Amino acid sequence: HTSDIAQACRAAHTQGVDLGVPQAVSRMTPRGLLEWSFSVSPTGERPMHGALPHLIQWANGSPVVHMPTTAVSLEDVALGAPAAALPTLQACVRALALPAVRVSEQATPLCVRLSTPNGLVTLQAATTP
Repeated sequence: HTSDIAQACRAAHTQGVDLGVPQAVSRMTPRGLLEWSFSVSPTGERPMHGALPHLIQWANGSPVVHMPTTAVSLEDVALGAPAAALPTLQACVRALALPAVRVSEQATPLCVRLSTPNGLVTLQAATTP
């Protein structure tokens, strides 16, 4: 998520990555109306071989604050891309101010590690042939 989706899209664009044009979205929930802006690349696919996410900016704060606490926490995030795309991916990560995200040459575009009561769990995005 970002606090300035338009600026984040511009920052990625300066690196040659099109995150799309932010679109206003909303839906009614039992807690009231949720409103946010969401950017989707022109192709609808996640940019940089699936390594970069679509962006979201909540209009009135994230609904996460209403969720119950959990014993699961984010350990780290790793983004991967082919070697030729790594410099652009690294530049985008810096431009989007994602200091906790690691970038490396790997087959999986997205890998998330979670700390759970049962130990470390790794989730990886599916790769496409």
